[in-house]
Amino acid sequence: MTSPLRIVDIQRIVAAFFELDPQSMCGREKARRFARPRQIAMYFSRTMTTRSLPVIGARFGGRDHTTVLVAIRAVERLMREDAQTCHDVVAIGIILLTTPERPCPHLAGSGGAALPSQRSAPGAFSAGAAP
Repeated sequence: MTSPLRIVDIQRIVAAFFELDPQSMCGREKARRFARPRQIAMYFSRTMTTRSLPVIGARFGGRDHTTVLVAIRAVERLMREDAQTCHDVVAIGIILLTTPERPCPHLAGSGGAALPSQRSAPGAFSAGAAP
């Protein structure tokens, strides 16, 4: 049996997907390149763990619980409005659900396979194709 998914696992997997340093998940950088992956990681931290909003905020650099709530709502909205964000969130969700061990064996230097981080162009995801 695998261990429960931890916030640190989510942060590492999301950072690897977007080819970022996992420390950027806790950073204060507001550029979209860093903020969007951080929001996605907060979204999965809420939907795939039992952690409360204040605990999630604390694990993301001491952010307030309302920041986490705004991030979750932003990801939910973007999934409805933006095909690339929806594709990315689905792909990351599959990775999180199918990663059999913790910490993520797909990270460089861990002896596992490379994490698929190349993102397709918007609209390139088709029904029946693997994300």
